[in-house]
Amino acid sequence: MSTRETVVEVLDPKRIWVDAFFAEKNIPKLAVGTRVQVKTPDGALRCAGTIQWVRAGIGRIASEGNAAVNPGEYTRRRIAVRVKLDSSSAFNSS
Repeated sequence: MSTRETVVEVLDPKRIWVDAFFAEKNIPKLAVGTRVQVKTPDGALRCAGTIQWVRAGIGRIASEGNAAVNPGEYTRRRIAVRVKLDSSSAFNSS
């Protein structure tokens, strides 16, 4: 270890969100404030949430911040959607 190296990072469970990517044809269904259900890939866990923002043009405009998947790996015509989860602790540490 060296000086100023992060040893532990504490996450605020109230600031957990999900970024999802959809085909542009789904834009009429994706509005800010819309209530949604988020589920894990295996379907074992479901959480309610609210769409915070919708951004079009993934792969056609510069992306801000980090993304779960590099937009370059996706088809060009995608919509990015950020969902704020309602649960203060939607996922356990595992």
